[in-house]
Amino acid sequence: MYDRCAGHLESLRRQETEWICHEQWLEALVSISRDVGDTEAERHLRQRLLDARLVQEADARRTLVMLSLFFADM
Repeated sequence: MYDRCAGHLESLRRQETEWICHEQWLEALVSISRDVGDTEAERHLRQRLLDARLVQEADARRTLVMLSLFFADM
């Protein structure tokens, strides 16, 4: 169980780094779309950013549950 938990945490660290880059990229595209007046693209990109954040939150919740179970077994 410990190895599985440690592996999952390492995977989350990598995903977090990828997520930060992805989030910054989407925020930059939203800003560019707004600057050029493309409201449809801005709306679409904002929705993608929101969707990505919801996925990230779900991953964080799963991790908390896994860690709670791990420490409850100790």
